[in-house]
Amino acid sequence: MFDLMIASVKNLSRKKFRSFLTILAICISVASFVLISTIGNVGKDAIETELSGLGIDGVSILPENKDTAKLGDAQLQEIKSYEGVSSAVPIVMQYSSIQIGPEPTQSLIWGIDAGAKQVISLTPIHGRLINRFDIATSANVCVVDESVAQASYHRSNIVGKKVKLNIGGSWESFEVVGVVSSGGNILQGMVGNYIPSFLYVPYSSLSRLTGKASFDRIAIKVQEDYDADAVGDELVAVLNQQTDTTGTYKSENISQQKEQLSNLLSIITGVLSVIAGISLVVAGLGIMTVMMSSVTERTREIGIKKAIGASRRNIMIEFLIETMTISLLGSLIGTAVGLGVAMMGCFLVGMDLVVRPELILTCIGFSVGIGVVFGVYPASKAANLKPVEALRNE
Repeated sequence: MFDLMIASVKNLSRKKFRSFLTILAICISVASFVLISTIGNVGKDAIETELSGLGIDGVSILPENKDTAKLGDAQLQEIKSYEGVSSAVPIVMQYSSIQIGPEPTQSLIWGIDAGAKQVISLTPIHGRLINRFDIATSANVCVVDESVAQASYHRSNIVGKKVKLNIGGSWESFEVVGVVSSGGNILQGMVGNYIPSFLYVPYSSLSRLTGKASFDRIAIKVQEDYDADAVGDELVAVLNQQTDTTGTYKSENISQQKEQLSNLLSIITGVLSVIAGISLVVAGLGIMTVMMSSVTERTREIGIKKAIGASRRNIMIEFLIETMTISLLGSLIGTAVGLGVAMMGCFLVGMDLVVRPELILTCIGFSVGIGVVFGVYPASKAANLKPVEALRNE
């Protein structure tokens, strides 16, 4: 077997350029497959992390139609007292212009309660968060996202600075009391035109300025032993029963929507991987073509080997080893190239590289398998040559 392996490698070196092109075809196909799969996994993990960091992870209760249904203090107290609810906070939202530097920018203004940290992902890095005194006095104070501070003052600590909010056509001045790293920085950096910066104010202050007497939604943190979807559905049923209506309120599980988005990304990655896999099959056809040419060129050599005692099995194994060597070399080089490009891309955008070893091994195994499958026919044709006819060939 060792002699057959040595002979196979020597035969590949006879036609170096042709062998190089065949290995290159496998390499490009495998590199494409690895790169697409890795980018898909990196993107999926990053988006899941970022969506959780945006502060919208969990269950929310909101009116089905804001014109006909309202969420107020009565509904908030009902939700807080319900079994299975760990905490609940009201949220008022307003998409508006803010001015913290020389130029105004678009921002999503969150009107939150003092206990919002228990439900919304907020990590203070400077100053403080909204407290109960701010809520009670409807104070003009705010907490800004770190990306806002960096974009305006090129530093993260801007506690004490003033921010102007355009509410209802008039500008209102708010004092920055805290800076948070609330996530979403990668997404904002990549698609900043679509994902606005975040700014947090007391919900009582935003309600006063906008004239809203109700909440846009109530964010809920469910206790660990309870099912979030079940608690959300039960709360909706209780609130609908209080109003003696059906369909007045609804529950949204952002975690479930995040999972659906993750599944969608998996499908897209899978489709692209299949396309890359098709190119791998095409490369396998190239291996078959090369090996058929090799059989034709080495007909006399095969006849001599069979005349001096080489069995049909020996000839077939020799050609199969050649195809496996081509596939394995192309797979290993392609895997290294694909991971290298993915690593470089992740480094440039500041994301963590996610590698699935089982996926890489499956890709290499599939590539070698393709090479063997497409090498069987040329190997079988070589093994079935009759010695006399092969020796007669010039």
